[in-house]
Amino acid sequence: MVKEKKDADITGRDGSYNYHDTGVFVVYAGVGIQKVEESNGAILHEMSLLTKEKVTSEELIKGKEYIKGRLSLSLEDSQEVAQMYGLRELLEKRMVTVEEVISLVERVTREDILRVAKRLFRTEKLNLSVIGPFGDPGHFLKLLKV
Repeated sequence: MVKEKKDADITGRDGSYNYHDTGVFVVYAGVGIQKVEESNGAILHEMSLLTKEKVTSEELIKGKEYIKGRLSLSLEDSQEVAQMYGLRELLEKRMVTVEEVISLVERVTREDILRVAKRLFRTEKLNLSVIGPFGDPGHFLKLLKV
């Protein structure tokens, strides 16, 4: 079983920012004004599904391959390599090899995703930022439920 982490995470560019004492999971969507409500609803629906059912084996494999691919591509940039090793040394006082990171990714199970989704995707933990010519913020707050 994979333990939840509260330390530096090299997947920060993918929408997960984790530190020793806090973290944030971020979903970005750039849509036209007429699609804001529909997009918000679709994102919240997917979050809700993650709290109720396990992802499929195919989804899990696809997600793992995506993370490993992004990691491999990021290591072609010397600044990314320095940041990865520097953050680990600074925050954990130890180096973590790419092989160790890949091993951790491979150990993630469908049950792990369900467990973490239930902990993270709760209405009281949600925040929303919308940029555009919208008048009543209360309208969006009513929609912000998982």
